[in-house]
Amino acid sequence: MQIKKITAILIIFFITGISFTQEIKDLKSKEDVDQLFSSLKGKTLLVNFWATWCAPCKKEMPHLIKLYNNYKDKDFVLVLVSVDDKADKDGALKDYIKSVGIDFTIYYDAFKKQEDIVTNIDGNWAGEIPKTYIYDSEGKQVKILTGSQSYETFENEIKKLIVN
Repeated sequence: MQIKKITAILIIFFITGISFTQEIKDLKSKEDVDQLFSSLKGKTLLVNFWATWCAPCKKEMPHLIKLYNNYKDKDFVLVLVSVDDKADKDGALKDYIKSVGIDFTIYYDAFKKQEDIVTNIDGNWAGEIPKTYIYDSEGKQVKILTGSQSYETFENEIKKLIVN
């Protein structure tokens, strides 16, 4: 009887661990960014630059996760790009994404100079975060949002682009 209880508990821990497995992929070059965008063509795309040390970023994160969960089956993709310091990637970043329940791939700015990813996405961007870029299914940038946003703001922009 005791063995069955222990087995059941181990199975629950195993399943729970899998449900919150996060992959963090490095974006190291312009080619990595181009390949990512190319692979997502045909989908509405929201790209959000954020960091674990950024209070406004953390404030909007639940809205982004809710948006992802509500629209992931409608050709919508959320691309979260962390600009955390390299020293925080395996610690604070992993801990944070697990604590908020992110269970999808996120990306990490691993450019040699972190500001290079900025000029890759938007030559006018001064590096402030959170920063959000929204793209239509053709890959055209249609909206730029600076600062923490509400769920309603994100949803209104996405609804304009998603084909039902």
